[in-house]
Amino acid sequence: PSDRGGGGRRAGDRLLILVSDDGRGGARLDGGSGMAGLAGRLGSVDGLFVLDSPVGGPTRVTAELPWRARTEPAAASRGR
Repeated sequence: PSDRGGGGRRAGDRLLILVSDDGRGGARLDGGSGMAGLAGRLGSVDGLFVLDSPVGGPTRVTAELPWRARTEPAAASRGR
């Protein structure tokens, strides 16, 4: 059975996203895998990035972002 998956949900004024896999684990924020870049991007918008990846797996990534309701039409935000 696979332990891969993901999902998201809104919790108050936050958006929570969970992604998991059934790989070998061992992912690190400083390991050159791009995880540090993701953590930095989330941090720049008042988000949170949590990496849980023990050697032997599985890897779980949780991202938390502020929920901001769209206040203008999409076309206006693209400069039209």
